[in-house]
Amino acid sequence: MELSSSPEDIIVDVLKFKSELAVAAAGGKEMARFKGEMKVRQSHNLVTHGPRAVSRTEILRLALQPGTITHCETSYKPSQHGHPNPILTQIGQGLQGAIFSHPSQFWALKKPHVHPRAPVNLSEEYRIHTLVTTAFDAYINQLGCCVNIPGAFDFINANEPLGATFPAGYEGQTPMYRMERILPLPGSVRDALIDEFRDVIDLRGDEEKNKNCLVRVYLGKQGRVANWKFKEQDAPLRNFEMPLGNLVDLGVDVQSLAREMGRAFAIMHWGAGVDGDDVEFVLGTVFMDDNEVEQKQKRRTELWLLDFGQCGEVDFEEDKEVVYQRFKGVMVTGDHQLFIPHYARSPEVYAAFKEGYVQAGSVCVEARGFEGRFDVEEFMDEYEEYAEDFL
Repeated sequence: MELSSSPEDIIVDVLKFKSELAVAAAGGKEMARFKGEMKVRQSHNLVTHGPRAVSRTEILRLALQPGTITHCETSYKPSQHGHPNPILTQIGQGLQGAIFSHPSQFWALKKPHVHPRAPVNLSEEYRIHTLVTTAFDAYINQLGCCVNIPGAFDFINANEPLGATFPAGYEGQTPMYRMERILPLPGSVRDALIDEFRDVIDLRGDEEKNKNCLVRVYLGKQGRVANWKFKEQDAPLRNFEMPLGNLVDLGVDVQSLAREMGRAFAIMHWGAGVDGDDVEFVLGTVFMDDNEVEQKQKRRTELWLLDFGQCGEVDFEEDKEVVYQRFKGVMVTGDHQLFIPHYARSPEVYAAFKEGYVQAGSVCVEARGFEGRFDVEEFMDEYEEYAEDFL
């Protein structure tokens, strides 16, 4: 589907697809996602101003679906030439460090906090991040999983020249690592979020900081957006938390999202051997370079898996029950239950998550020669029993 965020109209080109068809596609991730999945193509013209204007709810329903293409006016334009010694912009932060973007490049940098709340080991995070991207590259075509992992480009030692300047407070020389930048949701989507929830919460915040808008997909969080306290009061749209109830209200296909999240968890577990501690799922965009005129570009909505700073590697030489306990223990702690659908409160959405997990996990187990030692369906049955006691 395609959206145009011009002042007057949003042009929508709806692609109805089934991700299962991507299994039959070959020849690269993009082909698996688009060539293998496309079934029916319909065109719509949605007017955002005037008497025929569509609701902001409809804009969000379309824009929050992975695969949607938005035509937008933007000041962000990647360039091979870049700027001489630019000042980097902070676009996010986590427990390990802050994320900075370059004004004309596709990459972002993760740099430790000046006063971290916990021990920081960015080199280990980079190693784990690489394990996950390698596993996704190995299984993505076969499984047709539509979740993106930001590329882990390189690790930069403290004394290496960067050719860019960090903002105040982060100027010191420290190790860091470079990764693919997840682009934010376009301005038309940010405006729609502010309008949609204006009766329950003020999302305006600082306009510049709010531009770094990603949506956390909280399929396990019951209820709806309320006037809760944001971690960054001046940037409420940065990592905006979207509960299941609001996604359903908007008409977003939550079962497809759950199925893809299940596949991603399984690839991370059984393909990469990573426990997934404290990872996040967000909706963001990627830049589509199709020679659009300057200041006019297409951006495609994608579901992303990110933040591997607390993850650990799992030893598959351990006993089965030790491995099972490592995975299910992480799945019921921290923020995971905000992302993973609840098995009892949202049974249909959870069933889609489980279907994706079992399908992808079984393929990984077979490919790695683990059959006879590990059974993914058995593991998910144990997870449900564990979650029933724990949650």
